Formats: sequence, C-alpha cells, structure tokens
Amino acid sequence: MPLKFYCKECGSEIIVKYLKVDEMTKCRSCGAENDIPELAVETDKEPSFSTVGISSGGIGIKDSEVHSLKNTYGGQTKGIQVKCFCGAQYNLKDKFAGSRVKCTQCGSTIKVPGKTILHQGDPVFNRDKFLLRQKHLAISQKYYVWDEEGNTIMFIQRPRHLMRNVFAILFGILCGYVTILLLLPLATLMDTDVLMTIYVVTNIVLFITVTFIVICLLYKKRHITFYRDDSKREKLLEILQNKKVEIITATYTLLDSNYQLLATFRKNFLYNIFRRRWYCYAPDGSILCIAKEDSIILSLLRKVLGSFFGLLKINFIIMRRESDDIIGELNRKFTILDRYVLDMTGDPSREIDRRIALALGVLLDSGERR
Repeated sequence: MPLKFYCKECGSEIIVKYLKVDEMTKCRSCGAENDIPELAVETDKEPSFSTVGISSGGIGIKDSEVHSLKNTYGGQTKGIQVKCFCGAQYNLKDKFAGSRVKCTQCGSTIKVPGKTILHQGDPVFNRDKFLLRQKHLAISQKYYVWDEEGNTIMFIQRPRHLMRNVFAILFGILCGYVTILLLLPLATLMDTDVLMTIYVVTNIVLFITVTFIVICLLYKKRHITFYRDDSKREKLLEILQNKKVEIITATYTLLDSNYQLLATFRKNFLYNIFRRRWYCYAPDGSILCIAKEDSIILSLLRKVLGSFFGLLKINFIIMRRESDDIIGELNRKFTILDRYVLDMTGDPSREIDRRIALALGVLLDSGERR
C-alpha cells in the first residue's frame, strides 16, 4: 500500500510507493529530503509518477520535460520510457537519451537508453541536412540535392508538360466555342427579351462547362520524381499530384521506389491568406508533422511587399505533429540562384523519415510556386 505523510519543510503532501519507514525520499514541491516517518499512514491514492520531476547529477530536469504516460501520437508513445527497479515510471524527452538520471522516489540512478535511429530506406537519405539548388532557365522544375560537402546526391524533376497543357487549354476553348456555334440556330427562336436573356446565359454556362471538362480530361498532372542522378535511370521516390484541379485544397501522395505509400501531404489555400501551412500524414491517417511559415508577421508583410528585393525570404518551420516542438527548417539562402537548406537536426532520432522530410521540403518550394 502507498504511504502518505507531509513534508517537514513546506508541509506538502507526499505519497510514496515501494518505500518503507525510515527510507528517504524527496518532496516534489520544495525538493527537501524527508525520511518516511513512523506516523505515515496507508492510502489508496497512487503517487503521480508520470508528472514527477527527475533529478540527476549535473542535469536539471523540469516537470515540463517529463511526458505524461497517456500522451501519445498516432498510437506511438511520445518520449523515452524508463522504469526504476522501485516501480516508478517516466517518459523523458529525447534530449536525455543515453544519459543517467535519478529516481525521485528511491534516489536510484537510472540509465536512459539511447534513441534508435530509424532506417531511412536508401543510404542517400541517412542525413539531417539537405542542400537544394533549383536549376533556372528550364521549362520543367529541376532540383539538384547536395550533401554538406557539396556533393550531388540526387536529382529531382517536376515536368510542366507545357505543350500538352497549353494544347488542353486551347482545345477546351475550341470545344466550348463549337458548342456555342451548334446552338446558334436556336437564337432565331428567341422572340422575346426574356428568352434571349435565358439563351445567352445558357450559352455562357455551357461554354464554361464544356471548356472546363475538356481541359480537365486532357490536362496532365505534374508529378515529382526523385532520381539517383540526372541520368534518370534509377528512381528513388515519387510524389503524385492527386487532383488536376486544385481550388481549395491540394493533396499529394509520396511513394517509394517499390510504390509503397510513405505519406500524404495536404494544404488548404484558405490558410495561405494569413500563413502558408502544410500537413503531412502517415499511411494510417495520423499527423506526422506540420510545416508553416516561420512568422505570421513576416507572412503578412510578404503578402503586401512581396519578397522586397529578396529580404523577405519565405522560410518554413517544421513542427512535430500538433505540438510546438520545432524539428526542422527550410530556409532560402540569400543568393542570386534559388538555394535552400533543409535542416532536420531538431529530430536527432529521425522519427520523421528523411524521405518524407525531403519530399515535404520540395513541395514547400514547388507547391508554393516560390
């Protein structure tokens, strides 16, 4: 049974479990050491292990740095789970991986296991920083990806299908015009102003409808393909554009080289009025991360002033799920050519697959038409 007594320094209630009379524990409120007195009474109330702070030699750990055991995302426990031999359990933040901490219940030293770095598929993705350079004076959008030493490690292409899509637009307009011509003989039957008005409105609606349908049928989606190099012989990833017409929302699907689903990306154009934002979802539908502009104030300034000679560059921060933890950034370098740095060092355990992170980084440029 847990034992209850009161701190000799501050008078706060202390509840311990697995400890006996005359053994020492620390008060959660003031940190004072207390010997469990003989007057301690048994209680049915359990100690709140999940919200207790943990003291450690040389490491100051606050209550906010201990996750609740019930705090999960997408069915996965958040943080590193550790358990003391006395039965106390804690969920620590990633920064304590590989360190030693002391249990506040019994004072024993607990070794925190290191975080396992998840496999990222091809070795080319096993890194935390990617440097992207967009190739200019090209019809299609093309990117070269470098490592931190300046070596080219990937080539990315998003074709514009310019001739095909221009033809789709022109042919759609032609089909709409032909539709109007076919209905032209009916104009002689419109002997009143009301009927003529209905006829004109109907023609306009039919013209727009036919043109739109034909364009949608012929228009080619702009998928994004990741290659080993610019020879384009070996495909590593592919981002599929899900919809030809993107009015309110845009969605994309990320597949690996074996056409296995890795993630889906979604943006709502209405959010762009104030601050650009992208959502990344796991295959099971849970949110993996959120990317948004680095500042709402800068976002509003960009709406008014544009890039302002390159001084108001559009940068993004990447946050873990629906929390405020920043795990990555996409920053545009101040150069004549478009160069970007995708920095995921805020996610040392690589919970976000680097294939997903790089795909998101490319969409933050290509999908935003920066």
